[in-house]
Amino acid sequence: MTTPIQADVDDARRELENAYREYERAAQDLTSLPPIATHERAALTQRKVEAWNSLEAARMRYEDVQKRAGGSQQGMSDES
Repeated sequence: MTTPIQADVDDARRELENAYREYERAAQDLTSLPPIATHERAALTQRKVEAWNSLEAARMRYEDVQKRAGGSQQGMSDES
């Protein structure tokens, strides 16, 4: 049975993995454009920046959930 905290950790991990994949796709799409495609390059640069921001937010959420999960497990072991 999955605890609510473990479910939060799993959700945060999936969110982090998805954000990382999206950032990698945006970076790859940007590097595959020819230099002359300026409008497309601007749009993909914006997408890459947004993907980076999502990745950072997901990382911070994951770290926060990990800390809460660690504190919850610590609290349970203190009660034993």
